[in-house]
Amino acid sequence: MALPEAERRETSRLSLRIPVRVHVNDPGPDILQCESINLSRRGLCFLSDRPLVIGSTVQVMLQMPREIIGQRPTEMVGTARVVHVHPSPIPGGRLRVGVRFEQLDPMVIGEPPPA
Repeated sequence: MALPEAERRETSRLSLRIPVRVHVNDPGPDILQCESINLSRRGLCFLSDRPLVIGSTVQVMLQMPREIIGQRPTEMVGTARVVHVHPSPIPGGRLRVGVRFEQLDPMVIGEPPPA
């Protein structure tokens, strides 16, 4: 299931494969090691072995590339809302999960990752 057409992409996306750490709290705390498919200033699509609930909030940690932020690559941390989850076209493949950033800030050196 996906969001209505009016709530879909508002910015262009960059096809980019980078590591993404996703912290989920449902059904219990867990940090998933994922890989991005594409990325924009407003959101991210990544591959996940674990299904996430549409509408749920997750914490994301990733290195935002120069092509997106216009400056040197920066480690970012923030909150995002799951907007779609699509099964893989390959049996046993990973799910495609789309999230929209609600807050995304540079990670401060020495700052612990979100709990």
